[in-house]
Amino acid sequence: MDVVNQFRRRFPLSGQFLSLAEANCPTHFKLDLKAANRAMLNRLGTSEAADLTLSTYGRPDLFFSARRDGVTGRNLALIWSG
Repeated sequence: MDVVNQFRRRFPLSGQFLSLAEANCPTHFKLDLKAANRAMLNRLGTSEAADLTLSTYGRPDLFFSARRDGVTGRNLALIWSG
């Protein structure tokens, strides 16, 4: 619940992105992180946000996945403004 509470305090309109994971379990939530990130970028004035719609877990031919492989590593993300 600490993560959910932090998200609610810091993210505007958090209710749009949080939902109960199971109806009978009020302490487990799902977060639509993709939608939350897009909303944050739009709020900051970003005019375009590309979505690759690829799964790092489901595409071992393209991506490393610590969840899939059980090995930790490093990730890199890039945001560029031209």
